[in-house]
Amino acid sequence: MSFIGMRARDFLLRLGIPRPGALLIALGLVGAFTIMVGMSAAAVRGACIIAALIIIDLFGRIGNPIRTLLLVGTVMVAISPHVLAFDLGFKLSFAATAGLLLGQPVLAAMLARWWHPRSAVLEELTDLGTSSVAAALATAPILLGAFGALSPLSPLVNIPVLLLVPGIMASGAAVLIVVGIPFIGPAFAWVATACSDALVAIVRWSSEIPGVQIVLAPLHPLAIVATFAVFLAIILLFCLAAFLFICI
Repeated sequence: MSFIGMRARDFLLRLGIPRPGALLIALGLVGAFTIMVGMSAAAVRGACIIAALIIIDLFGRIGNPIRTLLLVGTVMVAISPHVLAFDLGFKLSFAATAGLLLGQPVLAAMLARWWHPRSAVLEELTDLGTSSVAAALATAPILLGAFGALSPLSPLVNIPVLLLVPGIMASGAAVLIVVGIPFIGPAFAWVATACSDALVAIVRWSSEIPGVQIVLAPLHPLAIVATFAVFLAIILLFCLAAFLFICI
């Protein structure tokens, strides 16, 4: 959910769409994706996190996005305290969003030292890759704590999936609009079906690769907290090193 909202926002802004329009479209995509996946309680709470960030940004009050994320998370926990202990979707959405806000810029800066994409397509794929890795690292401790298993290929699989989801939603919306028009309606329906089949095929193929899932012992809650502390320390050290480098 965090991917859909934040990547859609960044991509639309890169296309030159005015910020209010890009944020409204991204907000609509988050809502459409939530409906598409069945509007489960976990999906709705995850959508609320990224939707709140987009809405605050829309009113020009985003300020520090991490502070805003903490505020949104605190409010949701205050309203429904059980989500902090029992709602895996809330924890994954919160961690993924934090990873995108904190970890992705660090990974992108590290990669930029030796990788310089020379086209808009390569630049977009690079952003998707660093975002996918950042979200995977941020959610890995929680997944290990809940299931005791990880999929190292998930950051790679996320890239084509994220490229297909906007096509599925756009073509699906177009079908609803032009459903009664000969040739045009079936054409959009074919695109939506083809994109959906491709997404399912990618997920199925990735799940059937031998050794794709690494099974470990579930992490103790204290180990999860310690892992996040290490991640945060690495990010802070990188930011400090970059600041000192600029000052020197």
